[in-house]
This record gives sequence, C-alpha cells and structure tokens, in this order.
Amino acid sequence: MAKAFRVDLPTLLKLRYPDPQRYLAELIRHSVTRNAKRIRIVPADVNRGQFQISDDGDVTVPDGRLPGEDGLVAGLLVSDSVTRTSAGTKWVGRISGTHTTTAVDDDLTGTTVTLRRRRGETLLNTSKVVELARRYAEMSPIPVDVAMPGGATQTVNRQPPWLCEKPLEIAEYGAELLDADPLDLVALKKPTGETFGVAYILPTSPAPRATQKHSLYRDGLLLEDDGADLLPEWAFFARCVLDAGALPEDRAEARAQLGQSLRSWLLLLSARQPRRLTQFVNTHHLSLKIHAAQDPELARIITRWLPFETSAGRLTLTELLGRTRHVRYATTRDVFRQLAPIAGRSTPFVNAGHLHDVKLLEQLPGLYDDVTVERVEVADIVADLDDPPLSDRVAQLRLRKVADSALAATGCATVVKSFEPASLPVLYLGDPATLCLNHRSPIIQHLARLSDQTVLSRTVQLLHAQARLHGHLPLRGVDTELLSGALLDLVQLAALEEDLSGLDNG
Repeated sequence: MAKAFRVDLPTLLKLRYPDPQRYLAELIRHSVTRNAKRIRIVPADVNRGQFQISDDGDVTVPDGRLPGEDGLVAGLLVSDSVTRTSAGTKWVGRISGTHTTTAVDDDLTGTTVTLRRRRGETLLNTSKVVELARRYAEMSPIPVDVAMPGGATQTVNRQPPWLCEKPLEIAEYGAELLDADPLDLVALKKPTGETFGVAYILPTSPAPRATQKHSLYRDGLLLEDDGADLLPEWAFFARCVLDAGALPEDRAEARAQLGQSLRSWLLLLSARQPRRLTQFVNTHHLSLKIHAAQDPELARIITRWLPFETSAGRLTLTELLGRTRHVRYATTRDVFRQLAPIAGRSTPFVNAGHLHDVKLLEQLPGLYDDVTVERVEVADIVADLDDPPLSDRVAQLRLRKVADSALAATGCATVVKSFEPASLPVLYLGDPATLCLNHRSPIIQHLARLSDQTVLSRTVQLLHAQARLHGHLPLRGVDTELLSGALLDLVQLAALEEDLSGLDNG
C-alpha cells in the first residue's frame, strides 16, 4: 500500500537541490554514509534507459519520513521514481509524493538504486555521469567505477592534491582547475604541520569585486559550500582545494588559519624567492592596492612590495623609503608631470594619481616608524621657488611684460623664478595656467637681454608650446596657432637677416 511522504516533496526538491546535477552527489553520498567499500554506476544509455548505482555498504530500509536525509529523494530531480533494492526489500519513491516498500525474492548483496530515465533527460547518460562523478567524487578514498559503452569501466578517483608528494602532480591539478598554470602553490597546513589543502595562486588578477569559489571536500566528496567567505578578503589571489573536515568548525577561526598560511607564504617569498614575489606583485598589484587601501591587515603585509610611479622611475615602497622617509606626492598625473622636474630633483616624487594610491600613502605613518607624507600642490612648489637676484629684476620685469603680451591669447600668465635644473628653461603649471620662466636657464638669461621684442615674443610662444608638451598636456587650437605663427615669423626674420647680410657683402 502506497504511503505519502510527510513533506511537500516538490517544495523540498526545489529548496534543497536548486541544481539538478546534485542528484549524483547525493546518491554517491548515500553509499558513502553506509560505509560502502566500492561504488559502481551504470549510466542509462548503456542499460536500456535505466540508471543504476550499486554499493556494498550497510543495509538499511528507508521509511519515507525523512526522504532527503539519505539522499535518495535527490534521484527524483532527474527521474519520476527512485527504486532501491537491498536485502530482499524494494523501496520505491515517486515524484507524485508517495512511496511503497515490498519484499522481493532475490539473492543480491549490497544495495542498488535505480532511476528510469525521463524522455529527453541527458543527466543520466554516460558523458554527463562521468563528468559529474569526477566532479563530486574524484577525491573519494572509495573507488567509484562507471560502466562505459562496450563493457569497459572507468574509475573516476584520483589522489587529492593535498596528499600528493609530487609537486608536478599538484601543479597539473591546479592547471586543470584554473584552466591555466598557477603562479604558485601554497600548502595549507594545520598548526600541527599536517597538510590538508592547497591554495593555487591565480596567474591573472581577477576583477576587483570578484569572489573566488573554492573546492571543499568532506569524506572525499565535494560539498555544496563553495567557501566564498573561507579566506580573508585580502587573499583574493588564491583558489583553494581542501579537506573541510580538517578545518576548525568556527568559520572565523578557519579563515584566520588559512590567512596565516598565505601570510607565511608571502614572507617566505620575500626572504627566499624575491623574483617570484616580484612576479606575483606585478601580476596582482592593481588589485592588491585596491584591497590594501581598504584592509589594514593586507596593507601591513603587502605594502612594502607594491610599486609606485616616481620621478626616479618605478620603485617599490621599500626602495622608496630607502631613499627618503619623507614621502612627497601629487594627487593627479597632470600635477605630477608638471612638478616632477623640480619637486623630484633631490628625492623621488610620487605620482599618486593611480587608483587608491593616495589612501595607501596616507597609511604609511601608521605602518612604518619615522615616515611622514606630504601632499604637494602646484602653489606649494611655486611659493618655495627663489626669486631672481635684485640686480636682474629690471630685465626680468621687461621679460615678463613681453611674455604676458605674447601669451595673452592663451590665458596663461607668466612668472620668473630661479630653480634647478638650469637645463629646464620653463615649467608649465596649471590651475591657474602659469608659465614659470627659469632665471637660472641660459636661454631665459639670454632672452632677458634681447632688445628685439619680436624675437623675444615669438621665442616665448615656442617655449610655451614646449612646456605644455613636456607636461603631457595637449596643444589647443590657440596654442597651435601661436606655435605656427611663431615659427613662421622666426623663419622670415632669419631669411631677412640672410638677405641683408648678402647685400652688405655685395
């Protein structure tokens, strides 16, 4: 006589198993929990439409009160009925919500679960069964065999990477997992030193807010839990495969333990394999900066190796602090380019225009002893520059008057200051637009002595264009027009002088 399940079966299936592919994981787990020593699976397409999974585990009889607890109900995700034959008893559960138990006369040992394939259902066929069995049970210590067309058998098991002794095999598994060669491998160990997992370091940096999905196993079977919160947020660069049974039950404690393994790996790299550390930082530095700016724990660990663009080239923070304990920086690339020639002439000047660089630099005094940071603006630099000597003040005022007139159309003011390097005749400073003439430059000193205001005016216009380009600023229409006019006038003046010289010689 058919009995009704004491649950709403369709609702139970929908809530407990949103992915129908989980059917095979649950059926395999049903065998494992009954202490099976070997599991055999026969796909439906090699068995006239009937899928079977058999084992030699302990014999039990389901009663239908808690059909999901033993995994059998998951078979209803892909079949209208689940039949389990064991020790002379046949139990049948149906998608309609009923189940029956009858005695049968057989001499079978062990347990066999049978699913009849629905029309159009492919999850019970060989290719998919092999794929799912390997996904869910390849780390199981219990052999799982799948019958193949033609009578062959394929065993899906492999040795878990945390138990492998050959680094090459561990790396090969990581390449399969990531679909690319991992950057490095990190053994995850208990405080006692026993290895229970492997963290694979990603060879490319993930999107800033991407969440890594890890592979967690218990009793060799893949869990539904993808461990999204298993690692500290700063450890975005790792993907783990591990035995969840070896982790502390408290998630926070487990996270701290795994974080310590990755922290130790970073410190070991810095001490023994600086080239590999450089490769890691070069691969992930943008995401590392983003996370370090938000996570003081990561900042303490990784900031020292992060690269920054400076007036002395690309330097790690360790290299930068080796040259100066007072870090000066510009908040935008444009300001950095304008000020680097003078602000960075004695010590490196940092471009903090990259994402999160300002926040990282502002953290430094709290991370390192005797380190100070200073945000530098254009006005700060101009105010610190020296004025020309009083003896040259008259000539400089005349130079400024002509320069202001020559650049009136550009909206750029002029100022005369004295600064190093002397090889830099002018410096273009924005907001407000100012052309700073360098009194120490031989070019500017020569211009101050010129009596020909046309040559002086046109030369200033040329220097204005040069300064904008040197500061990586585009030439506007008015700049291009002045530049073309200045070049034309200077060429005409040179031609006129040559003509006059020829007349004198004649």
